[in-house]
Amino acid sequence: MGVFLVPTVLALAARLPARWVLPVLAAHAVLSEVVQATLIPTRDGDVLDALADLLGVALGALVAGLWARRRSGAPVRRW
Repeated sequence: MGVFLVPTVLALAARLPARWVLPVLAAHAVLSEVVQATLIPTRDGDVLDALADLLGVALGALVAGLWARRRSGAPVRRW
């Protein structure tokens, strides 16, 4: 999860467009598992790994959004 969370946060903190960053990282999460399952004989693809990677992308977007709000001085909504 962290392998996708950190790049998501860094890319969004660098103000790369989320409309490009999020789909590219999500596609990478899924495709890397497909490649592992089909093209690399010593590796196995795993649906749960793909879900963990996608969760990393989602949490990274959340963290980056909260960080951007805090930097801008906008109030952060408490859950």
